[in-house]
Amino acid sequence: MPYKVIDISVWQGDIDFNAARDQSGVQGVMIRCGYGSYSPAQIDGQFHNHMRAAIAANMLIGVYHYGYAQSVPEAEGEADFAISIFDQYRQWIRLPIAYDIEDPTMNVGRDLVGQMAAAFANKIRAAGYTPMCYCNLNWATNFINMDIVNANGIDVWIAQYNSECQYWGPYVMWQFTDCLPIGGYYAGVDGSWCYKDY
Repeated sequence: MPYKVIDISVWQGDIDFNAARDQSGVQGVMIRCGYGSYSPAQIDGQFHNHMRAAIAANMLIGVYHYGYAQSVPEAEGEADFAISIFDQYRQWIRLPIAYDIEDPTMNVGRDLVGQMAAAFANKIRAAGYTPMCYCNLNWATNFINMDIVNANGIDVWIAQYNSECQYWGPYVMWQFTDCLPIGGYYAGVDGSWCYKDY
């Protein structure tokens, strides 16, 4: 059965995960750990607070990292930076570690973006986690060679705000809205359906 997952970052502030679960059926959360690489200033300012609150509420927890890389070495650096942020929570992370590929700086050619996704994923997998690629339908269609992503066994989290997902390739999560109302929070958040048990 699909289950509901939200994704959050510093922009959401405090979340009452117990209310989100009990009132809105949210079972999982993808928490942004940071963006780019190597600067402590690029750690998400709410990451540790969000992690502690999600752990206390016994949520299914995954992590995502927002990318800016323009080369394979830079993508590997972003993976190393992400791991350095979230690895202290290893025992509580059950959902994947997603590479968020949507920033215009990453538009460096379909094949290279696919190779960067694979490089990030290989680092994540070597560290003992399940890698994931997050992108919207436009990026999957025009800016990422998804054959490279699929060939490397990377789970796909696709974003399309629609009544149904029209992505043609394999995916395990579908972000269907950016305004999901949840209990315990004053505004809507990004909402996804996850189709895979982790």
